Amino acid sequence: MSEKHDLYFQPEPGFTAEEAYEEASRCLNCKIPSCQRACPLKVDIPGFINAIKEKDLETAMMIIRDRHPLPAMCGYACPSSKFCEGHCALAKKGKPIAIAKLKRFVADWEYANSINAQRWAKPRDVAVVGGGPAGITAAYELLKLGHRVTILEASNLLGGLLRKALPDFRLPRELVDIEVQRIKRFGVRVETGEILGKNITLKDLKRVYDAILIAGAPYKSKKLNIPGEELPQVYSGIEFLIKLKSLQLDEVDKIKVGEKVVVIGGGNVSIDVARSCLRLGAKEVIIIYRKGPEEMPALKKEVDKALEEGAKIVYWSTPIEIKGENGRVTAINIQNPNGQETLPVDEVYVTIGYTPNPESFKIPELKLTEKGLVEIDPNTCETSIEGVFAAGDVAYGPSTIAEAMASGKKAAWGIHKYLSRK
Repeated sequence: MSEKHDLYFQPEPGFTAEEAYEEASRCLNCKIPSCQRACPLKVDIPGFINAIKEKDLETAMMIIRDRHPLPAMCGYACPSSKFCEGHCALAKKGKPIAIAKLKRFVADWEYANSINAQRWAKPRDVAVVGGGPAGITAAYELLKLGHRVTILEASNLLGGLLRKALPDFRLPRELVDIEVQRIKRFGVRVETGEILGKNITLKDLKRVYDAILIAGAPYKSKKLNIPGEELPQVYSGIEFLIKLKSLQLDEVDKIKVGEKVVVIGGGNVSIDVARSCLRLGAKEVIIIYRKGPEEMPALKKEVDKALEEGAKIVYWSTPIEIKGENGRVTAINIQNPNGQETLPVDEVYVTIGYTPNPESFKIPELKLTEKGLVEIDPNTCETSIEGVFAAGDVAYGPSTIAEAMASGKKAAWGIHKYLSRK
């Protein structure tokens, strides 16, 4: 394997056992744990950390899984500084408990020791359209509540954009696959290649299932709408990441990127694209963001890593034109407080956001919001169609893994209450 291959696929090391026990011993066991209150899934964080401190990893695992079906994925990818770690009492002193890393440690131990999931499934019929974090969490909760669940996934892989787009140096693909296998063993049925609005219809599903949860939809990348955006070296950042993640482990060396790359945007996708391009051989990567560093939505730790790895960030700047010669990108014009500036560039990656496209379902009676999302009851997650519910990005817009999972859990309970009344 090449050095480029190793760089791209190498995630940040996790805790050793001794490091985990030492980190767990720092927990103050607050009487009112603000970390748990800040967790969208309300995981008993002090409980599982105390179990780690006592070296009782099986109990730690049981505490986590009581609320959480995807601990490894969350341990790697959850923006914990926004939730649990950001509200840890020790955060005020500058070093909160590494909660996500401890969760990842327990998940790694669980997989290494092949601990089997419990199964409570009873025969009921619920369809979950979309196998991302929201859909998987809903399926997990519905199984625990006694319903039989089938996940209908458009692609051949569960995990949503976490599996399809998050770079391996942030979330190794094999961990997602392991967690998905656990969910399957728990009792959920999975059918791939099923696309609502294409080869299956809502009418088809209603004939077979008692309730339906829509938890995924095709995505549309947002456009810059500036001259030159149609040039062939202007790419969608999210589609670039999906292409990378679709490669086999020994194929990454085949990807060629330009020497001078510009990434437009300031979110986590922007940072992932920049870091990926650097790993794949780009000599210069510049991130252009329209506001200042305090407003940048990307996680600070990921921004810091990108800067450490050689990326540059140009703040308070907006692209106004992409220039090209003979059908190839040559430069980009940007507007900043000092006027206009031209940057030479070989490739441009647009990462200003993406939105789900529920119109692709071809369900006229499904009401949408002004933002183009599925309209739901805020308490039950039921849509304008009886027995049809929605969760995740398709109902709330792009969100974090923890928020998506919390919405799936909420929808599962809405479905359970609905079925209980039938």
